[in-house]
Amino acid sequence: RTARQAGAGTRCMAVDGINMIQARQAGLFRCDCMVGVVAPEALRLRRIMARDHISEDYARRRIDAQQSNDFYLENCDVILENVYESQNLFEQAARVFFEDLIRIYEKEHA
Repeated sequence: RTARQAGAGTRCMAVDGINMIQARQAGLFRCDCMVGVVAPEALRLRRIMARDHISEDYARRRIDAQQSNDFYLENCDVILENVYESQNLFEQAARVFFEDLIRIYEKEHA
């Protein structure tokens, strides 16, 4: 949280960006908990092909250009695994995951 958000009673702040991991490693960014979201490659492949209407070959090249799941496992404090076929199910699971994470953090920092 930023000082402004803490003063406003904000419980947490989420930032989506791969560069945050590199900035954290370089000491340019501080956060209490870095969360990585990973998914099995086969599922990622199907999602990309369906979402972007592209060939399997092109989808594989896009995945190959991204960081691997191992990168997130090595550089994040907590991992949320997206193994759900439905976006709605993932959103429900993510909500529970983050509510639990916030509850644990608040308990540890009370």
